[in-house]
Parts: sequence; structure tokens; C-alpha cells
Amino acid sequence: MMKVSYKWLAEILQVDLSPQEMAEKLTGAGFPVEELTPLAEELDGVVTAEILEVRPHPNADRLSLTRVSDGANVYDVVCGARNIAPGDKVPLAKVGAVLPGNFRIKKAKIRGQESMGMLCSAEELRLDLVQAEDGILQLPADCPPGLPLAEYLGLDDVVMDIELSANRGDLLSVRGLAAEISAALGQPFALPLPEAPAARGGRFPVSIATPACYCYTGRLISGVKVQPSPLWLQLRLLACGLRPVNNIVDVTNLVMLEWGQPLHAFDADKLPELEITVRQARAGETMVTLDNKERRLEPGMMLITYGDKPVAIAGVMGSLDSEVNESTRTVLLESAGFDPVSVRVTAKALGLASEAASRYEKGVDPAVIVPASHRAAALISQLAGGEIGELVSAGCHRSETWTVEASLAKINALLGTEIPRAEAERILINLGLEVQGEGDALLVKVDQRRSDLRLWQDIAEEVGRLHGLDNIPAALPRGVQTVGVRKPAQRLEWLVRDILVGCGLCETVPYTFISPEMQERSLAEPGVELANPLTRERSIMRGDMLPSLLETVAYNLAHGQHNIAVFEIGSVYRPVAGQELPEQPLRVAAALCGTAPVHWQRKEEEYDFFHIKGVAEQLLAGLGADASFVRAERRQFHPGRCAAVRCGEELLGYVGQVHPGIAEAWKIDVPVWVMDFDFQALVRAHREGVDFAEPSRYPAVRRDLALETDTDSEAGTFLAIIRQQGGPLLEAVECFDVYTGPNLGPGRRSLAFSLRFRHGQRTLTDEEVQALMDKIIARLEQAGARLRS
Repeated sequence: MMKVSYKWLAEILQVDLSPQEMAEKLTGAGFPVEELTPLAEELDGVVTAEILEVRPHPNADRLSLTRVSDGANVYDVVCGARNIAPGDKVPLAKVGAVLPGNFRIKKAKIRGQESMGMLCSAEELRLDLVQAEDGILQLPADCPPGLPLAEYLGLDDVVMDIELSANRGDLLSVRGLAAEISAALGQPFALPLPEAPAARGGRFPVSIATPACYCYTGRLISGVKVQPSPLWLQLRLLACGLRPVNNIVDVTNLVMLEWGQPLHAFDADKLPELEITVRQARAGETMVTLDNKERRLEPGMMLITYGDKPVAIAGVMGSLDSEVNESTRTVLLESAGFDPVSVRVTAKALGLASEAASRYEKGVDPAVIVPASHRAAALISQLAGGEIGELVSAGCHRSETWTVEASLAKINALLGTEIPRAEAERILINLGLEVQGEGDALLVKVDQRRSDLRLWQDIAEEVGRLHGLDNIPAALPRGVQTVGVRKPAQRLEWLVRDILVGCGLCETVPYTFISPEMQERSLAEPGVELANPLTRERSIMRGDMLPSLLETVAYNLAHGQHNIAVFEIGSVYRPVAGQELPEQPLRVAAALCGTAPVHWQRKEEEYDFFHIKGVAEQLLAGLGADASFVRAERRQFHPGRCAAVRCGEELLGYVGQVHPGIAEAWKIDVPVWVMDFDFQALVRAHREGVDFAEPSRYPAVRRDLALETDTDSEAGTFLAIIRQQGGPLLEAVECFDVYTGPNLGPGRRSLAFSLRFRHGQRTLTDEEVQALMDKIIARLEQAGARLRS
């Protein structure tokens, strides 16, 4: 957003447009004017006046009796201010005037003396002005009495609040906006560059020690008198949303608003040594900025130094100890060009926003760096006195232009118009661009003032918006319409989502940012630390899914939701040595906590390992993945209650119970069962299509097998033995029960398996099945299992 004075724009353009008409031109050119606001409230009845006489009030020590003239009449006015004297020009609110706040001026007797109005202060007029002393607003000595105050001070101005696109840094100036309005009016625009003022002496060494500064200029102005700026300058700054400070600082802000070139003024007498170096910050350096806050500077931040002492963060903000104030007698005026990325990174890292930084971030026009210094030096000398020193510079040889090749036919095809070449050329020339070429070819020469123009489509946009978007005929879209198709990985992601929802889980979409504490108490993989986080609670891009899962579980438990079944498909971010960017693998994770939903066929039961394993098995079956579960040890999981899931030799992920210590750190007092898979591994394990086998017409033979084993033994080991010994006649096997009890003794448990045998061509006999069962039992006993009777 950019606030600008309507009267200032009208003064530069020399056109007779109302604020509404000017706003319509800007809006039509693609820069909406969000609001038109009067600079000051109505001041009807407030006029300029001259004080003829001041004498003490007979009945009050702190009041004075004044006689003031508006050029036609003389008024007796009682006043309590001390900063008035005969001959002063002041605002007079006559009887009947209404001041801001709906304060109506009436004829009154104050301590026995009649008062026919009120002499006004800036505060009573709601003007945020800087004055030499408090009290009545002092108008210039040459102010004629009897003029409406609003007219004399230009308070009838309108503040235009304009929305600008991020790539149009040239519009952050009155010059740029005036050029845009002029082009919208179909007229060329040129604002002559300021000429160099008379100068002598005052040279000093300047050096640049960082590629992020491509131009630095400075000049001394000695013998200045720092005081409040004249009213016209203060009011102009207020109309543009800036607060007046003093005549030196106000001039730098005025020129910045006028030309778009940030400037900075240092108190040269406070500088340790008059030798300028632009360099990068070193580790451990600090500086107190103008907002009276100490800033810790990171290596790589660009600094302005004098005698190696930092006195400004380049392009962002100056230091407090080089601030210009009433004691300043010599000013060092800076005008420079800094790399937009460097300024943006520094401003964001320090959390500093300034008018200068906002302009540098979008890029300034190198062609006005020196002229802006000329303009500011001349104004400072005019308003504060002083002798202007010679301009000293380093770099400042950057003058880049480029040519954009465009085709009028392509432009018209893109816009759906039939704009003739002559009009397209006129539009581009009015924008300050040079056009060459013949026939269909438009060769547009661009300089750094318009760094946003790089492609022929950019040229088409300029032609289209200034031709007038309302002038482009409406037409139905033409061409072949296509339906978007998801990529294979996207289709698989939605398949995973559907399977997990079908398992009764709810999808969550948490923040991918976590806090250092969340990462630490989850024993999570290190994530990526943010250089400038919004809050410390979201300062790390997670390297693991577990903190997000546990945050969701803990939040729901704290809010009375004790039965939780959730999943997430999201990215994690892990730093890679030697690479600037982290890797960003996609993960599929789920968490179960509490009890499973009650079903009419099933009583209430708490979630356990087999529930989370069942979710994983359903997912893998839906993807056609042939996977196995193998006991594993992970620091985030309960010892003995964790399994690695593999497809062949590739690790897909893990299932198991969250380590009790981690759960306790999250203040979770119930078991939490989680699944965490690598999505790309699931993509590789996924098998398209369906394996079909003709169902056998012959009956199956079922057998159950109960084994007594050590509690440390794995069911998967016995399942593998059963499958191997069962051979092709074993159609299916599953572990359907796990039992531990005092009758088995310590360290022992029972595993029950269900086996199904079938032959594809005939009915199996009991003898054949029993022979296979004997073979299986014998091999199981060799593996340490014992058949339960």
C-alpha cells in the first residue's frame, strides 16, 4: 500500500482532475485506490489572523488578553498560551466555527473578560506537527490574514491509499505514480532530474567491501541549523503517512517520496572517523538502532561503518548514536544502491520494517541515486542553511538496459484484441519505454526503472491495461477443454487416504512447524530451524511425524476426547550436509489411543499392537504390497512392542507403541500406538492390478495349532516355518490368539495358528493333511516351540 497526496500528484502532473477522477485512472490502470481520505477534518470558520496586541488578563495570572485581526475585523480573544507576541500570524477560530471533535466556538466571558473566538494550537486542529515550542500554532511571517486556514495550509488535500503490486517498486514514489497516471491519460511524462548544487570541499574516503552494495554516495553539509520543518513540508509528509521529525530528516523523507530513492542523514560530528566502508557484519557485532533497541547482527548482514564502527544497517535503519537532532551542525547525507535480496533477508531476520527497506526490497532505480542526493542537498541548504560539500562515491557504474522482443500478433492473441501497432507504440512510449522494430515486431528497450518487464507477456500486460481492460471485448473461451488427471503418485496418495478412512481413522492436517521442546521430548529427527519464525512455538520445520501425532493426541485427551484414531499424510524436512535445501520426503503416519469403536458383534476393547498392525496390514493389502513384520528396536518405541515393516529388502516403516517415557513427557498416561511409513517406499511397493487364481471346486481342510513358546520368540518366525513346511497345499495361515497365564509359567506364552489346506484338482485326505501337520510340528519343535495338549 502507498499513501500519497492528491494535491502533490496534481501539482506535478499539471492536470485538472478531481481526486475521484485520478483514483479512477489509477484503478483502471491496475492499481486500485482503496480509500480517499481528507487530510484534515472540516475547519469552517478558522482563518489566518495577526496578533495586534497582547496584555495580561486582569483577573488571571496564566491568561492573556489579545487583539487579533483577520484583515477586516479586530477581535478580543482570551488566550492561555505563552508563545504569542504582537505581529505573530496564528489560526483564529471565530464564533460559530466547529473544531475537530465537534467543538463549537461560542462567545464567552472568561474571568470577566469577553472572548470572541479562540487562538488554536496544532493539537486542537488535530494536526500532528512538530513545533519549536508548545502552544499556539505559529504560521509563517508572510501569511496574509483573513484566509481560510484549510486553504492556506493545503488542508483541503486528499490522501489516496493505493494498492500496488509487489513487483512495481517504481510506483513507491510520486514521480512513478505521476508517470503512470500520465500514461493512463495518453500523455508522455518527464520529470527533469535535479541538477547538482554548488559544492566545494568536504571530501572523504569511501570503499565498498561487499557485492551487495553496487553504489554508495555521500556528501557533507556543514553549518546546518536543525529545527522543525516549515508547515508545507510537514503537511506534505503527513498526507503521505509519514510523521515529521525535523528539517533534515523530513527532507530525506520528502525526496524519498518524490523520487523513490531512500536517503539517510548522519550526524557527522558523532562519527568516530570520517571514513566510510560498506561491509558485511561479523559474528558478535551489535548496534542500537534508531528505535532504541539493541540488535544482534548476524554474519552476512550489510553494514555502513565509519572507522570500522557500525552506524547503520544498510538499507534498513541507522544507529541511535549517529541520529540527527537539535545539536547537529554537520550532516553526512547518504544515497546508495543495495541488493534487494540482501536488504529483504536482513530486515526479515531482524524483524525491522522501514520505508527505506520496503523500497530497496523491490529495487530502486540506479539512475536517480545521484540526482536524489542533489535534490536533498539543495533542500537542506535552503531550509537548514549550511555549506554543501562535494559528492563522494564508490561503485555507481551500474547502468543496465535490455531489449524485450514482442510480437504484436502474439499480444493481440493473448489479449483477444486487435490493437494496431500505432496504439501499442503510443502506449509503450507514454510509459517511458523506447520502441523499435518494424511490422509485427516490437523491440522494447527497458531500463532498471522498470525491472519488472522481462518477457513479451509483460509487454502485453502493459499494452492491455493501458488500452483499457474495459475496452477488451468479452468473448467465450476457445480451444480444446481437457480434464485434469492426477499423476500416479497423487492417485496412490488418495488411495492411501481412502484405505485409512475405511479403517475408521480421521485425517488431520496439523502445522508442519514445531517447537524445540516438541522435537526434544519426542526424540524426533532434527528438523530445519527457521531464521525468522513467527513464534518460538513454531520455529522448526519438523524432521519427524511423531511430534505432530502426539500433539494431536495430547490436545484431544486434554479436551475430553479419549478414543482417538487419526492419520496424516504430510512432509518432513531433514537437513542434508552440503546441500542448501533440505530433503522433503512425504510420510504416512497414524495414531491409535483409547478404545476401539463398539460393534454389535464386538465388545469394547482397548487399542493394542494388533490394532495398529491391522491398520498397516489393511493399507498394505489395499496397495497390493507383499510385506513382512519383523521385530525391531527404535528409541521412540516401547522395547519389545515395535516392528519394522519390509517389502523384500526395502524398509517401509515402523509400527508399535510410543515409548512410555515420551508419552509421559507429553503428559499422556495411556498407551499410544503409531504407524509411520515412507510414502515413496509405498509407491515402490505398490502393485497395479489384481492377481487372479481360479477358485478351487474342492473343499478346504482346516487345522488349528497351539504352540507353547518363550515370550521372546516371534510369531513371524513360526509363521515362516509353517508356510515353508506346508508347501503349495497350504492355502493360508494366520496367528489368531496370543495367551499368557500362570499355568504356562514365567517367560512362556501360547500362540494359536489357524491353517487352511486345499488341493486344486481333488479332495485332500486326512492322511495327507496329517502328514503335512507332522512335518510342520517337527520343524516347529526344532525351533523351540512345544505343542500344547
